[in-house]
Amino acid sequence: MVAVGSYGREELVPQSDIDVLLLHETKVSSDEVARVADSIWYPLWDSGISIDHSVRSPVEVIENLKSDHRVLLGLLDARFLCGSLELFEKTLRLIDKEVRSKADLYASEILRSVLERHRGFGSITFDLEPNLKESAGGTRDVAILRSLINLEIGGSKEDMPYILGVSQRQILLREWLYRVNPKAQDRLSLFDQSELASRLGAGDVSKLMYQYAQDALRISVLLKEALKSASRKGHGRELKRSSSLGVRWGSDQKKEIPFRQSSPVTSVYELLKTVEEYLQDGTVGSFGKLEQLKILYRPEPSKQWSEKDRNAFLALLQQREQLVEVWNVLDASGLWCEMLPEWKEVRFLRRPNAFHRFSVDRHLIESVKVASLLRDRVHRTDLLLFAALLHDLGKAREGDHSEIGGEIVKDLATRLGFPAEDVVVLTTLIENHLLLAEVITRRDLSDPSTVEMVADKIGSSEILELLIVLTEADSIATGVVPWSRWKESLLSELAFKVRQFLDVGVHEPREPKLPPDILEELVAKASSGHAIVAVEDHLYVGARDNAGLFATVVGSLAVSGISVVSADAFEREKVAIDAFRVDSWSGGEPNYQRFKSTLKKAIDDPSFLAERIDRLKHTTSYRHDRSSSIKQGMLKSRVEILEDVSDSATVVEIWTTDRRGVLFDLACEISKRGYDIRHAKILTMGVDVVDTFYIVGNDGGKIKDSSELAELIDSLYRVLGADRFVSKI
Repeated sequence: MVAVGSYGREELVPQSDIDVLLLHETKVSSDEVARVADSIWYPLWDSGISIDHSVRSPVEVIENLKSDHRVLLGLLDARFLCGSLELFEKTLRLIDKEVRSKADLYASEILRSVLERHRGFGSITFDLEPNLKESAGGTRDVAILRSLINLEIGGSKEDMPYILGVSQRQILLREWLYRVNPKAQDRLSLFDQSELASRLGAGDVSKLMYQYAQDALRISVLLKEALKSASRKGHGRELKRSSSLGVRWGSDQKKEIPFRQSSPVTSVYELLKTVEEYLQDGTVGSFGKLEQLKILYRPEPSKQWSEKDRNAFLALLQQREQLVEVWNVLDASGLWCEMLPEWKEVRFLRRPNAFHRFSVDRHLIESVKVASLLRDRVHRTDLLLFAALLHDLGKAREGDHSEIGGEIVKDLATRLGFPAEDVVVLTTLIENHLLLAEVITRRDLSDPSTVEMVADKIGSSEILELLIVLTEADSIATGVVPWSRWKESLLSELAFKVRQFLDVGVHEPREPKLPPDILEELVAKASSGHAIVAVEDHLYVGARDNAGLFATVVGSLAVSGISVVSADAFEREKVAIDAFRVDSWSGGEPNYQRFKSTLKKAIDDPSFLAERIDRLKHTTSYRHDRSSSIKQGMLKSRVEILEDVSDSATVVEIWTTDRRGVLFDLACEISKRGYDIRHAKILTMGVDVVDTFYIVGNDGGKIKDSSELAELIDSLYRVLGADRFVSKI
């Protein structure tokens, strides 16, 4: 007789099954096996004990092991009870032989089943009503992780004291759950949580669950890392003997990438670049490295984020489906709250609500994930994703969480380095993130006062565009009530009416405000050729206006390893002025000297630039950047003609994923077709790019020929590598 599962671990709780295996020699007749088995099972059944039993010969155990990896999970906790010790040890030796050359395959199967179970049962950390046994980070995960470490398959023995502590805390919670609800069956309902919080003096549900949520998050991260590590091991492992089960896999692991960071990390950009390296596929022990990295992360508390910091963080938020997994690791290691100290208030925060499945922090991450999938519907990806990330920060405090959140975000957005006008937009979004959802379900949309009220609160079509998508993402991310066509139609109707109310009609592009001395210098020096002024990450170029100039400038930047974060191009006194916010593709300082040399050669010889751009596209770094953008989640490329935006120029708006040289390719295509770029507005947000060009034809006016416009759109799609799209005017 062999005890397995929780009975084998001696960790039974009320209503646990008694899991046992009856082993018998192959030579024993089936009648004799049945007689002995019945003599054991029937008295147990008659006594009312819930027993989960199996009867196997050693050979049958191995056959079951091959066909169903769950047999191995049960045997990981095997404990000899009575009978033939020789038979028990014989079975262990057969298991030893079977698993010796297949540990990676078994680990892969266990990992697959763990992920499948997590999808079905959710997480103790984030689900409002988790299953204490089956949910991610629960009793079953703790047991598997303990066994992996004991068998030296994966994980670290240094974590064992902590894991044993988690096990005892979870057993105690399950015992208390059965005291308050004998029919709970390990499901921790909101009602039971409230009762437990009251009985245990925890104050509220969030305080009760905080330690268990923190434990479960760390356990689930450690387990996945241990299983991924084990599944990558090669064959031919040297197995070691252990005291009871008799099987231990050697630690022949893939060589770890050493923890190289030793000096303090002071910027979010530097931190996230290091995190990206440690989380690359194939890196073993990345979680431990991130915990060490947390110790070295020492930002100045009052220092504003740079644009480079903000874009690196934005690229993380754009990872869509991968975001949750990366966030889990960053949160478990403590790095997430180090980057965003304001997050500590909502970490693991539970606000029982019939419309929500998740804790507040997980809901915010789910909102970002959904918003990232919908981000091709807004011009400002950055504002949308940060609003989705921060919109419920006020829930940790008493009062209207929208108003409180607006006050928090006002200060936070300033620290994140957003300009004042963007801080206003973010604050407005947070304060009104429930507005549209409440209006479409509670107000008369045919009443003009309803439309006027919404328009008055929002203030602009730009904010309306963002709020529509934020509303949809917030609703979908609740995880309980599905987003319906009915709600979508009501939201579309309200948006249409509010947009009409806010529409101010045709407008011309505004010239950006440049420092007067720089503008004067550019205009004066450009009369004799071209002028360049560089101040930190600001770059200004002035030159005599001619067709293709903008393409020449941005192409020279690409060749020089300089990326365009944002740009404005306009004309002043027949001088073309280009104002850029720039960064370096390599992460260092922009090489302005190289740019100056490249631009001079490009102006003198246009073929020089074309050849250098072509050479750039065949480099390893170019292909790596392209693949990284795809991995993070590309925008579906889109080219549109914006009607009624300008009286004097045709406005072309292009949405795509950032890559080196894309701005040059687009500008070249426009110039090649005989059009002049009179004004350009370029905005790069993480991996997303929205480029707006005001172009005119040979006559200096708008392009009126619809066939010309159709050809232009199709050609721009081809430049983007998206020629499968059919142009629509």
